[in-house]
Amino acid sequence: MLSIGVIGETVTADAAELPFDRLPSLGGQHRLRALARDELRDRTSTFADIQYEWALGAMTRAYLFVETGAVHPSPRDLALSRLHHGYGGGVRLLDDQAHWLRLQLAGSTAGELGFFIQLGAL
Repeated sequence: MLSIGVIGETVTADAAELPFDRLPSLGGQHRLRALARDELRDRTSTFADIQYEWALGAMTRAYLFVETGAVHPSPRDLALSRLHHGYGGGVRLLDDQAHWLRLQLAGSTAGELGFFIQLGAL
């Protein structure tokens, strides 16, 4: 299965009225996976990824991905020079309802390395 995703987020609230943890962010298990969770934050974020997943067996899936994204002070400040690029892969073990184990390894062109383990369905 091939999936392609593009996400953009921006906030328009006054900076004094918006808690820091509500700003769009990148990093963690789903967006720019080589970075720590919410490592990049600003008022606007952009993200795109391509992921290919295939069956290894009846209850096992493997996947590879490439991704890119950035945070910006505003939509007017979008710039290719701010983009971070990542890549990686993983394995998911499934049961009838959901996945019960996921192992993921991600790297970035800047040298960051991220590893993620999930036990049980969340």
